[in-house]
Amino acid sequence: MLKVKDLKVRKGSFLLEIPEFEMETHEMVSILGPSGSGKTTFLEAIMGFVKLESGRIYLYGNDITDLPPWERNIAIVYQSPYLFPHLTVKENLLFGSKACEMFVNNLAERLNISDLLQRYPHQLSAGQRQRISLIRAIATRPLLLLMDEPFNFLDPNNKEDLRHLIKEIREFFLLPIVLVTHDLEEAFYYSDRIGVLEKGKLIALSKPFELIKAPPDDFVATFLGKANFIPVERKEGKYFANGTEIFLPREVDKDNFVVMLRPQDVILSETEPPHSSARNHFKAKVLEVIGGSKVNEVRLESGNLKISAYVTDASKEELRLVPGKEVFVIFKATALHIFD
Repeated sequence: MLKVKDLKVRKGSFLLEIPEFEMETHEMVSILGPSGSGKTTFLEAIMGFVKLESGRIYLYGNDITDLPPWERNIAIVYQSPYLFPHLTVKENLLFGSKACEMFVNNLAERLNISDLLQRYPHQLSAGQRQRISLIRAIATRPLLLLMDEPFNFLDPNNKEDLRHLIKEIREFFLLPIVLVTHDLEEAFYYSDRIGVLEKGKLIALSKPFELIKAPPDDFVATFLGKANFIPVERKEGKYFANGTEIFLPREVDKDNFVVMLRPQDVILSETEPPHSSARNHFKAKVLEVIGGSKVNEVRLESGNLKISAYVTDASKEELRLVPGKEVFVIFKATALHIFD
């Protein structure tokens, strides 16, 4: 569907260099990476907003490299929504789109914004403006949707609303999407595959489960280590992580998937816990303890699994946490966030 070949984009001393990138029809790919790694530049290259030093870009087999942005049939949504302030929501949706009024009305009804159509942008909340900005992009009937940090500046409730909207759009329009984000949870929540950019190079591109289970290098492993992402396998109706049976908050109809466990939801203990609501536990070895102003980060290892936990100074002293110490890692099933 989308194919990028031998791409080079230079901005001053920075070089974005991607030998090959492909995605399938209806697929959603998230691009992760630290600030300045080239994430936005990659989207700008696909859109035609920056000049390529070399390379070709194909969309559904057609070479679009030399086409201007408005002829590529690609839509982009940025972190700061732009709507024409003097137009109503409905007029914004119709402006410059290929959609007729009937399509916009049906779209508004389907995506639950009919009550907003006659409002002006200044009458909308930040979450509503971003929602309309996304729907406006869909109203152009693009072949590909690009999203550049669309959740920035949104509070948790608005983020959750936008998440549901994107899921609806994927299911209803079967639209391929490239999402640029620095948020690991967002990437794992949405993506069929995840790419990682470092210093202008695409150093990883694979399914979330595979990326967590076998990161290609230390940078990817460290970058993903800001939260605990745990690969899970289903065998004979039971779920296993790192060879140990674990309990989940709900059934998952997949043989391989990823769960997320926040460091603050991990309990450490010197003794194996009795049966309790914190049903999951396994033994792990302390690798290092990193002191903080309020909490300490404890990095642990159990087999091939690395995990982080946050503990107070008092707990650190009580448990005598030093490298090499063996402790039990304990967490509730309800603390696991499932990406399936």
